[in-house]
Amino acid sequence: MKRVALVGLLLLALLGAGAVVSAGDVGTAQLAQQDAGELEEGETRDDGPEGQMLNVLSIPEEELMQTELRRHHANLGPAASFNAAGTTDNISTSALEAELDEADEAERAERIETEFERIQSQTTALEQDELEAIREFNAGETEPRELLATLAEIDRAAATLEDRAVLLAEKDDEMNGDVIGSDERTALQYDLQALNGPVRGYAAEVFAGEAPADRVVVETGDNQITLAAVDGDDYIRETHRKDRWSGGTTPLTNEEVEDVIVEEYPLLWEQQTAFIHGPESKLSVQLENDGFFDSFVNPDEEVVIQNKRVGLDRIVASERTSKKQDGLEITVRQTYSGGPIEIAVADGETGDPVAGTVTIGQDGEESETVGQTDSDGVLWTVTPRSEFTITVFGEENEAAFVDVTPQSPKAAIAASRDANGS
Repeated sequence: MKRVALVGLLLLALLGAGAVVSAGDVGTAQLAQQDAGELEEGETRDDGPEGQMLNVLSIPEEELMQTELRRHHANLGPAASFNAAGTTDNISTSALEAELDEADEAERAERIETEFERIQSQTTALEQDELEAIREFNAGETEPRELLATLAEIDRAAATLEDRAVLLAEKDDEMNGDVIGSDERTALQYDLQALNGPVRGYAAEVFAGEAPADRVVVETGDNQITLAAVDGDDYIRETHRKDRWSGGTTPLTNEEVEDVIVEEYPLLWEQQTAFIHGPESKLSVQLENDGFFDSFVNPDEEVVIQNKRVGLDRIVASERTSKKQDGLEITVRQTYSGGPIEIAVADGETGDPVAGTVTIGQDGEESETVGQTDSDGVLWTVTPRSEFTITVFGEENEAAFVDVTPQSPKAAIAASRDANGS
């Protein structure tokens, strides 16, 4: 059975220097300790946190208004809309560039100013569209698919507007940059990037059939939203806390932003391979293997938005549950509601990986098939919010189940810190 060493992170000292600990060595030792003693048929064993978990931005439990976890599939409606809008926007941007190149200096300056103001207006409209989409979802007026489709279109439109704003800034710079002020450029870039997120882009790929059908977490509050999914070998997540949008008025320095991130997300920061400060108080941090996390910090030193992509091999579990039943041994490594969960299935006698079908059922509803284990007997998916039952059907009709009680992100992460004396 696949044993992924997830606990030992590369402990890079802040900003570059320090000792490195082998993730493989730490993880192997820890899992070996947890594996001590074989399970008997019908026996279940629960272990505590595997180590200190990565902190995440989340919506407070008491402020949650809606939470949904559904499997999404290719959908021609949203996909066709994305493609048509993208083609139209590309043509419009190319036409704008050609017109600016052909215009004299006075005409160019006037057109740059007009187009920049139009982008500002369109950005405000996108922000209102996002808030309205969340409000409608909270009120039960729309389904998760509709909300995801709207957010995916906002993501695409914001990226297009940012490209267009960059074009205008470049043409302005060719004329000594007298038309668009630097503060205006920065504020617009910040607002547009705050409308992007990795799960929105992933949802667009699923709707277009470019990514396999899979489950996506949607959680909302008042001007708050969390989206999460497993994308291949990565866990992707975005939390937008627009309820924190207004705050102090004095921008933070780059050093102050870094201090906030180091304090809030020390384990993620320790894994950084590079980082760059974005517009206003945004910090983008690059992780190994194309992982990243972006954080937007308000003047009150609160994280307003966090987008991230983290390799599943870096996930630390809040609890590890093993059960042997009907000749199968299931090992479940859970994190928190909305977080990634690993389900590993092995032959109860030999320990060899088993290709099994995995279903999840909750709240008395009919179980839903979430996928097949891979050649290592492993399936990753995302965790429901309420209690649920994982059932695995083996290659020869064997069946085994495990009951799981998830914790909220805040509770799970706090427990892992307490268990590790931090």
